[in-house]
Parts: sequence; C-alpha cells; structure tokens
Amino acid sequence: MTDKQGDLTAVAKIPRLERRAKTPFFRVPASFDASTVLPLHLQRRGDDARWFLDTIVRKMAHNETDDYGYARLHCAIIRRVMSRRDHPAVVRCLVDGKWIDAPAPYCVGIKSKGYRLGSGHLDERCRLVPAEDPHIIARIHREWERMRAEQMNRWLPIHQELCRVQQALTILPEADAVLDGLRDDTRLCQHVLVENIRSQDFAFTLSSTGRVFNAITGLKRELRKTLRLAGETIGGVDICCTQPALLAVLMGGILNQNVPTYIQSAVGRPLFIPSPVPLLCRAPTLLGLPSSWKCGPQPGADFDFFRSLVLDGSLYDHLVSLCSGAGIFLAPPERESVKKAVLRDFLAKRGCYPCAFEDAFRTAFPSVHRFVRWVNREDHATLIRLLQRFESWLVIESVAPRLIGRIPVITLHDAIYSRARDIQVVEDAFAETFCDLGISLRVKAETCAPAGKEVTKCTLTN
Repeated sequence: MTDKQGDLTAVAKIPRLERRAKTPFFRVPASFDASTVLPLHLQRRGDDARWFLDTIVRKMAHNETDDYGYARLHCAIIRRVMSRRDHPAVVRCLVDGKWIDAPAPYCVGIKSKGYRLGSGHLDERCRLVPAEDPHIIARIHREWERMRAEQMNRWLPIHQELCRVQQALTILPEADAVLDGLRDDTRLCQHVLVENIRSQDFAFTLSSTGRVFNAITGLKRELRKTLRLAGETIGGVDICCTQPALLAVLMGGILNQNVPTYIQSAVGRPLFIPSPVPLLCRAPTLLGLPSSWKCGPQPGADFDFFRSLVLDGSLYDHLVSLCSGAGIFLAPPERESVKKAVLRDFLAKRGCYPCAFEDAFRTAFPSVHRFVRWVNREDHATLIRLLQRFESWLVIESVAPRLIGRIPVITLHDAIYSRARDIQVVEDAFAETFCDLGISLRVKAETCAPAGKEVTKCTLTN
C-alpha cells in the first residue's frame, strides 16, 4: 500500500472510531417503553430489548431484508451482545407485545432467523435512547470492532474514499414535512435514515457481492430532494434496466480485449482482474463465475429483440404490455410490479411453482429463459449474485474511481450521485468506462431538485 493509500485508510477510519468512543444510542419507535414491555424480572434487560429493536429498524431502513421484509439476524451476534440466558425471553416479550412479528422460518447453517417490526409501529417517528447498561455497552463496542475488522478486510481504497466523501452529506429541515407526507408503513424507517444523516452517523458496509450500503441506501426519492452534497443540490446517473442489461452483456459475449476475462473463466476458477483505473484507487478485484458461459445455452433470435429492448430502456414497458395481453394482473404501479416480477419470478425464482408471468416471459424470450434457468440450476440465487457483483465492479470499482479526487460522489448500487452541476462529469465517466469495455448501456441522469424543477434525460453510451 502506498503512503497516499494509507492516508486514505486513516481518514476513513477517524469518524467511525470517534463514534465508537461515545455511548451507543438506540433508534426505537417513539412510543416504545421497555419498562412497560418487559416483566419485573426482566426490567434490567431494557437495553437488550432496545438494541434488538434498533438492529431490526436499521436493517429495515437500509433495505437489508428479504422479499418479505424480514431482517435476518445471526444467532451468534445476538448471543454476543444480549444476555445469553435472558435474550429468548426478551424476544418473546417483544413478540407478545406486537413490537415485532413472529420470527420467519429459517434453516440451520443456511439462513438466519428473520424478524421485522410490527406493522402497527411503522408509522411512528424514531426516538434516540442512550444505552445505560455498562455490560451491554462494552459488548456493543466489541461487536463494532469485530465487524469493523471484518469489513476492512473487504474494503478497497475506493471504499475508503466513498466512506470519507459521504461526510459532506447534509439534509434540509424540509425533510420533516416530506416525512409527514409518506405512507404510514414507511415513515419510521425513513425517519431513521434522516436522523442518521442529521447526526452525521453515516453507515457504510460492504456485502459479499460488493454492494455498498451507505447513508442514502433505502432513502425515498422524495427525501433525496432535500439532500445536499457539499452544500449543493444533488443529481444522479444510473444504468437503465440494470439487471436485465447486465444479463444481456453477459449473454451476448464481448469481443473487446479490455473486458475482464472472468467472463470466460472455467468452473471453480475465478481470476484476479485488474481494474482499468488509476493506481491510487486500483486494487486487484476477485471476480469469478462458477460456470463457463461458453458451454451454456446459446442465445436465439429472441435474444436480439431482448437486447434491443434493454438498450432502448423499454423492456419493462414491453413486459407490462405483454402481461396486459396475456390477462396477467399487475398491481399498480404496473411498471414497478413488473420489475419485482422479473427479479422474483425470472432472475431468482425459487422453486418450480406455476407462474403466469414466467410463462409469458418464456414464450417471448425462450433462449433468455433457458440461459437463466441453466445458470440457476443448482441455486436459484446464483445469477442475481453474479449480476450484483458485476454491477458493483462496474459502478463502484470502475466508474467511481474515475471521479474520486475530481468531484464528491456517493454511490447507490447502480447509480452515482453528485452535485447537480457535476452530472455531466459523471455521465462522461460512465461513457468512458463502457467504451473501454466495449459495451453499450443506457444511462439515465436526473436532478433531485424540488417538485417541478426535476430534469431527467436518458443517453445510450458505448
């Protein structure tokens, strides 16, 4: 690591370490009172109950949940923080008091037990409660340090920089009025995100697929209009139809020699791929596909139509029309329902249940459907994990490093947010990356200005 890279690491750690030196604060529903929820013999476990609720609320706020809204909590972490003897009784009290729903089913060694906040409390504001029990404070600090060490093993220099830059993020007082106008079942989690930004308590974690969860992950579009980056209005550039678009890139084959060779890697042989960015923000990146793409089902004539719809940005609109013609009901807004159906019933379908949407998609794009089912033949989530990894490598590890040091930026999965006046610079960075890779993708630029002043445009870049 160079001296400059070492400096970046030190700068990124400073605010996180300073925060850990303070008393932990729990974010709980405003009406929650542990003394009325827990029986007399568990009164001393109030901080345990607050920590448990705080963990669920934070995960729900940052969209770290499954398709049913359950936040998966590892038993080992619960036992390290909460009382080993009393934590089952504390959780039962929270369930009995309707503060959380009954745990979701789980598989030992495969899927952790899931929890979610009771629907009757999702419309509340959050309240910050300081921890009082010195024992749980010490355990929380130890867990923070353990998680920090685990995260730092995954971080590249670009993650250090992105963590540091988000400290320039602020939110206007007008966010409170926006919160009042949100749906009741979203208000609490959104208030948590707003308060985190106001208190400069910035989250930044890295998933196993390289996805970043930061201060704006999960923040509603309406609230993004009240964000300020370095004191200015923000705007974003994102890839249109991201997952289907990246699927089309992988299926179509790429001839440009600058494209990472991991796409052609053999079974069980992931390769280290150098990133085409300056040395300061570059590091070898482990990317690998568990299956050889060459030996899979070959694209048919329908693939060209599928790819044209993706490049045109009209795939989801076409699928809405397809469903309408087939008599398939879509809950409004229909386009959002189709996007969820593509993920749930096509890209990552679990099991072999009959599905009208999948049948309609298979009829229209048979070779695309065959390819997806082939990739997911052993695990239904294989393809979606690969697409998320490809997305992270593309946006965070290839595009973002071209901007660091030039303008302040914050990533959001397939999007990069900057000051509104820097949007063209971000668009150019996407275009340069796509050109280097020899791929064509459509990007959408949008300014998060007050209602009536938004500007959105789509551009096909290569």
